[in-house]
Amino acid sequence: MALDTHALLSPDQKKITSQKKIISILRKLLLSRQLTVIQTFVSRVTNKNGGCTVPLISNEFKCLPYLKCREHFMPMSNGDIKGKGYHFTHTVTDGLRAGGLWLVMQDDSGQTAGNSGDIIMFAAIEDVDWLSGSQIKLKLAIRHWGKVTPAGMQHQQLEGQVYPLWQDSYLPSDDVLVMRLIQCTNEFHNSELNNATVPLSTTHFNTNWICWRWLEILPIPLDKKQRLLKYPTSKLCLRYLKKIIRQSDRIK
Repeated sequence: MALDTHALLSPDQKKITSQKKIISILRKLLLSRQLTVIQTFVSRVTNKNGGCTVPLISNEFKCLPYLKCREHFMPMSNGDIKGKGYHFTHTVTDGLRAGGLWLVMQDDSGQTAGNSGDIIMFAAIEDVDWLSGSQIKLKLAIRHWGKVTPAGMQHQQLEGQVYPLWQDSYLPSDDVLVMRLIQCTNEFHNSELNNATVPLSTTHFNTNWICWRWLEILPIPLDKKQRLLKYPTSKLCLRYLKKIIRQSDRIK
């Protein structure tokens, strides 16, 4: 009679053996391209520098390293940041380990939006260029935002609560904000749009996307920008931006 070696294993050893079998089966399935969903998931959570992009849950509290930025990145865009020195290097390294960074808005006078309730952006680090220039270059993907908690800044980290993005709505292609944004994109060759190219092949545009691109372009005071972002929907921002654009058109 054959000896059942599995029965001789301890509970922990059995668990490890079962896990190895599952991994082996998954690998075979992946090789046969029957689990492309898992492959997609893996490619999304692992970046080029060995860090990982941690999936965020709405209302989740995240204590992460942070950077103060005078360029105000908004969700659904990509951005580039440069920096040097010990603090910047340490922040980038911690961000890679943590799965991302909080970006804190700062204006030209040095005022920051880092108080309790202020809106901050979550940025996943997609790539880091450590050596090609005198400064470290980051490629970031901004997909979520959050708000600063009462705990706020702690040493070199900031506690934020993941905040739900505005509910989706859509604008027609002949809306003034859409038309002017396309015009601005053509004139400035996307340099002000943080690599978030206007999708010209559609007849309807995501309202949030349009509003956020304008907030990146226009020199809106920091306190006003925060007030617009804190509103529960895009309606206030939409109304404010249309007022600015229409006033600009009248001046022309």
